[in-house]
Amino acid sequence: MRTLGARLALCVLMLSAGSPLVSSAPVVTGRVWPSAGVAPSDVAVEAYVQPDEDNRELSIIVDSGAFYASSSISLNGTQAARSTRVVFRMLPAGRYDVRVTLRGASGPRGSFERTVQLVAPNGADASM
Repeated sequence: MRTLGARLALCVLMLSAGSPLVSSAPVVTGRVWPSAGVAPSDVAVEAYVQPDEDNRELSIIVDSGAFYASSSISLNGTQAARSTRVVFRMLPAGRYDVRVTLRGASGPRGSFERTVQLVAPNGADASM
């Protein structure tokens, strides 16, 4: 009976401590700014990556259909920086889809998307 109580207590302790193998946190999150502005404008993308031995590359793409730019950053697993900031300079007017993808050795591990709207100085939207 005494060992049963000890085993039960050990199980409760292990469950309350949580498991490092199970995580509800996304592997990559971030922010993009501004979400709207007057073109030409700089657009900054900041990505936050959860450390993992499998992290190999961070890909950041801005695409309006008429204009495309991208940046790829190599990551060295758990040794990589947790945050990465990329600034795309002087983007022309348009509605941009911004995609950030974290890749591992076996393919994509996570991603996030945002939209940025840049209007021409006279108020016309080049994407229309």
